Amino acid sequence: MPKSFAVISFLLFSMISHAQVDSIWDVSITIYHTSDADIVRIAALDYTTGVVQLSKGAHTIVPSIERKSNDELTGFQYGVGYYKKMTKGYWHTDIKGSSAIFYPSLSVAFDIYKSVTHDIEVSIGHRYLTYQSSQKLHLTRLRANLYKGKWMFGYRATIQNLDKVYHSLITRLWIRENDFYIEANVSNSGETIIETSFEELEFSSISYGVKLGVPISSAISGFASYNLTKVLDERSKRTLHTWAAGIKINI
Repeated sequence: MPKSFAVISFLLFSMISHAQVDSIWDVSITIYHTSDADIVRIAALDYTTGVVQLSKGAHTIVPSIERKSNDELTGFQYGVGYYKKMTKGYWHTDIKGSSAIFYPSLSVAFDIYKSVTHDIEVSIGHRYLTYQSSQKLHLTRLRANLYKGKWMFGYRATIQNLDKVYHSLITRLWIRENDFYIEANVSNSGETIIETSFEELEFSSISYGVKLGVPISSAISGFASYNLTKVLDERSKRTLHTWAAGIKINI
């Protein structure tokens, strides 16, 4: 067992045990699975992610573990995030690390979210990533949400290394409550694809997706999503299908 896994596992179980003893802590566990299928190459990439959310007052701690694999490789990414409520918003930071070729060696982020009015929310943030190939990425992230009744209309912009901008539009309709909704999205991006030679290549792509969230009981909710991604670059035209399903349990 890797030392990093042992240390994070110990911290994770210690935090959960403390939260269970202290009833002031609110605890939720989210587990979800994602599968990417490349129809051209008949290759699949599977992700399984576990997230524990520990909330107390204005503070939320979020340790996470993700496993990614295909027919040849398996890797893990470990992380921890922190959220702090503030007047009309909150700020968030996280750090993630991995020794696997699938993931950045190090990923560090900081974001600030603020409500401008009762129906408009904006955020700005930055993520720094380093890879085993010595590649470094700076991602500046801008977000705006407009809420109208049961509807949410969102815009996302990601600026990569100050020279490329990727956009995303999101529409969500809440059918009955927070965990019961349907969502649609469209985005363009620079898709990073790990080739069998371990060379990281970036291709332009456009993605369309839908997501459904459904409450199962007062303490359990689930979601399922599907995304269709078309890689537009002449070097590697392909179509990716991504399915995901997950469950969230409030303890």
